[in-house]
Amino acid sequence: MPEVSIDPQTLIALTQRLVDLSGALQDVLSSLKQIYPDSYVSTDEAAEMLDTTPANARYLVRRGSLKGIKDGPRLVRVSVQSIRAYKGLAL
Repeated sequence: MPEVSIDPQTLIALTQRLVDLSGALQDVLSSLKQIYPDSYVSTDEAAEMLDTTPANARYLVRRGSLKGIKDGPRLVRVSVQSIRAYKGLAL
């Protein structure tokens, strides 16, 4: 691979631009989270959305394929956003 030489001033300018873009992306993400807050459903509802069994929905949460939160000692709620992502759907 050929060696590439970059002027230090150019490198500084590019780095600053990346920092600025990163901040802008964080702002957009925050706005999207306010517009589309994540909601949670029961494992039965998640199973219905995924056309599978509640046991398989619980397995997908345990495996980490779906985002789940404990809502009490036994109840698990599943993120609708993670279900959509798992199915390959956008926001």
